[in-house]
Amino acid sequence: ETLKEVQSALGRLLELKNKHAAETEEVRNKLSAVELELHEIDHEGEVQNVQYFDVPWRFFHYPRAEIKLSSRHLTFTTSVIDTSGYSKEYVQVQSETVTPLEGGLSLVEMELVTPHVFTSMSGKVVVASK
Repeated sequence: ETLKEVQSALGRLLELKNKHAAETEEVRNKLSAVELELHEIDHEGEVQNVQYFDVPWRFFHYPRAEIKLSSRHLTFTTSVIDTSGYSKEYVQVQSETVTPLEGGLSLVEMELVTPHVFTSMSGKVVVASK
């Protein structure tokens, strides 16, 4: 009977060892994924999210665009760049809303308008962070 108890205890210990090895492998995989993600984020330059917009001219309405971008870091700057090619920059930010997300990130929502009829609107919005 002692031999059966020893074999049973040995079997249980082997099960625990295998379970521990599987859990350790899972934790190591998660850790390496986080390290890779941090390596991609942690560099000297800016990390940019860019969204382009291109709205044709209208007969009776101003061209409008709605933009949604998320930041990749806690502190960021937002830039609107007019690429329509006119001598003046006509794109105006009508409204801008910043909504906090999990992990200290933010969702930036903008409404853009060109307050001129017969004028097309094109450009890009850049959310840059370090």
